[in-house]
Order: sequence, then C-alpha cells, then structure tokens
Amino acid sequence: MFDALHHWSAAGIIHAPISLLFRRQPDVPFSFRLLDQPLIRGVQLACILLFFLYVSSRPRYMDLILVTDCVDSLQPLLRAASRGGHRVLKLIGPDDEVSRHIVSLSPDATVIISDEIDRVMLREMKAISETRPTPVLVFTRDAQPDSIGRAVKAGASAYVVDCNDPDRLSSLLEVAKARFDEQQRLKQELLQTRSALQDRKHIEKAKGIIMSSRNLSEDQAYQALRKLAMNRNKRMGEIAEQIISASEVLV
Repeated sequence: MFDALHHWSAAGIIHAPISLLFRRQPDVPFSFRLLDQPLIRGVQLACILLFFLYVSSRPRYMDLILVTDCVDSLQPLLRAASRGGHRVLKLIGPDDEVSRHIVSLSPDATVIISDEIDRVMLREMKAISETRPTPVLVFTRDAQPDSIGRAVKAGASAYVVDCNDPDRLSSLLEVAKARFDEQQRLKQELLQTRSALQDRKHIEKAKGIIMSSRNLSEDQAYQALRKLAMNRNKRMGEIAEQIISASEVLV
C-alpha cells in the first residue's frame, strides 16, 4: 500500500511524499499532524461514514413489555425475542395495569398476545395511548374486522392474526415502530394546525376589541397587538386570548 502511495505522490496526485505523513516533527503532536493531511482526513471521513451506515443498517434491539392472557402462545415469542436481541422488561396479564408499568419502565414497545381482543385489552391499549404513547404490537387469533378497527382506534400500531413464524417478531416490531412514529407525527401536525386556527380566531377577535376601544384601523390594531406580543415575548395568540379574557371581565 505504501509503495502505491509513493507512486501516486510521484505522479503528482499527492504533492508531498508519503514519508512526510509519518515523519515525526518536534513541535507538532503526531496525531494532530495526521489530521492535517488531506489523505488521512479523507480516510477518516470514509471510515466514519461506513460506521454510521453499518449502525443504521443493524436491527433495532428493543426493550419490551409483554401482555398476555394465553400462556400457550407465549414461549415461541419469548424465544424469538431472545434470538432477536430484545429484552423483556416485564411479563404481565391484562389486569395488571399495563400503563403503570409502561410509565415506570419506559419500554420501546408493548407486545400484546391474546386469543381475543376483548374490552379488557382495548381498555389497556387506550390507557397506554393516554398515559404514555408507545408502539403496540398485537398478536391474536381474532380476525373480526370490528376487533381490528377497535384495536387500531385504541392505539394498536400493528395487528397480526395467526402468526405462524415467531421469528418475524423483529421485523413486525420495526413496522409497529414506524407506524407509531408516523401516527405521532400526524397527531402533532394536527395539534399545531388546530392551535394555529385557534390563534387566528383569537387574533381577529382581539383586533376587533382594540379597534372599538381605541378607535384604531384594522392594521393599526394588528400592529398594536403585534408590538404588545413582542414586548412581552409571547405569541400573538396568547396576548389575543388575554385581551379577550380581560374584555369579558370588564363587560
């Protein structure tokens, strides 16, 4: 390799002889001198890129809480979780307040194994969504469309019927995690949109109050509202809501 680098140096591709890369200089630390060389920097950047590509391509190992009311179906999934490198933090029944354990243990996902998705399971899934939203993967024999719809509405990220291959656990967890992330993103966007619409309504109403109380034009009222929000370092929607509340008290 060093011979080839000497050849490139002689050809003008590398302007300094390769020996300069490794020649010790009294005033410059050896490691810092290496970082200053374009070739070494390129090799280092390539190694860092390859490392991140390797890490991103590795399967995600997750901490799990397993909820089940049918022990017979549990052992194959436990073995699959072990083979996949996942860690089971807690194994509980549907009557054990799943949401409480999720708050205390902070799992990456919850796996529900049940022959039938009944009201108890739906209640626990809903409690998870309301307390600490977490990807929920459901394994069941219940293929009824109504059961699927209720489970998804309650917070199931993935719903698997009659899974005959427990080794699919890792890939199904990835699906549940991806769907959960997308659902959370959409919920956040919806909340932001609703908040923006509410702010706009408050601003319009507050402008009307300022216009009538101070005999200003619409643009002047808007600028006054904007200046007040800047001075108090708050959103215009917040200031508008305060103006509305104050006007209601004075009436």
